[in-house]
Formats: sequence, structure tokens, C-alpha cells
Amino acid sequence: YPLKLDQGQLVSAAPIAGKAPITALAAARTGDQLFAGDARGGIWLLEGDAGLRRIGQASVAIRAIARHSPEHAVFVGTSEGDVLVPGKDGPRSVLSLARPITALVRLEELGMIAVAAGDELCVHRTNPQHFLLSIRLDHPIVDLARSDDGRVLAVIDAAGTLRFMRLSEQTPEPVAVPAASLRPVRR
Repeated sequence: YPLKLDQGQLVSAAPIAGKAPITALAAARTGDQLFAGDARGGIWLLEGDAGLRRIGQASVAIRAIARHSPEHAVFVGTSEGDVLVPGKDGPRSVLSLARPITALVRLEELGMIAVAAGDELCVHRTNPQHFLLSIRLDHPIVDLARSDDGRVLAVIDAAGTLRFMRLSEQTPEPVAVPAASLRPVRR
């Protein structure tokens, strides 16, 4: 993989012999940067023309990645259920769940991170660190997304059910969404 970016657009991608497959991607703060995690625990920053640079190494596969701060820090979710923040002295664990992490979303406006592991959704305050919410769904969580203002979290599960949660400084809460707003667009 080096990947070549030009003003946020992928221009080219080519595999590099000996590198592990990329298993997670996240956008960095600027349009010419990407974070990547790989199957061997590598944590990478791709900076436009500067190329690929390792910024950390975990001991297990990276399954999810989310930007942590403007200073190019990231949260990474591993195949063993840990959420790590890479540092100069190696990765530091900020959360540990019993299953592989499948999705992460940073909610920086609220100082929170949403973490999916199988059918479990956890919302965790990052500073000071503590759980705000842990719920189980009927099906494994496929992905998470956030609104532009960081106040609404969308959760999609393997059965195709889309749920929304309103987030506040204190505790997340479910949000009722009219069914008509969730219909697929026909083309």
C-alpha cells in the first residue's frame, strides 16, 4: 500500500510486499491524511506525499480505528477486545471488553468514545475515564456513525436495524426516529 492522496482524493494504491493487510481506516483531521491499522497490529499514518509512517504497534490485529485528537493521536480497537491509545512507550489501554472491537467513533465534542464489540455498545468518557453506558442489542453491531455536531450516534446491526442515540454531557439516551426517514432511496 503506498496510497497517494491529492486534496483528499485517492489517486493510487499499490501493495507493498511484506506488509500485513489493512484492517481498519479512519480519516485524520486534514483531507490528505489517513490512519490505518493492520492485521499484525501496525498503526499507520498516511500523510499525502510523505507516505506511510508507523505511529504505533499493538500485539494483535487492529479491527477499528478512530481519530483521538488533532495531534494525530488515535484510538484503536483490537481483535482481543482492547481499546488502545498508541504512545511513545507503546500502546496504553483505555478500555477492555471481552470480544473483538468491531467499530469505534470518537465523540470529541463530548469527550466520549462509542465502542462496538459484537452485540454490545459501550459509550465511554475519555477524560476522566469511565463507562457511561453499556447495552446489548439483539444482533451484532455492523457500524457506528455520528452526526456532524457529535450529539447523535447512529448504530446499525446485522439485521439492518438502525438505531439513534442522543448524546449529552451526562448519559446517552435512545432517540425515536420516524420510519419514513429511514427508507432507502430508490434510484
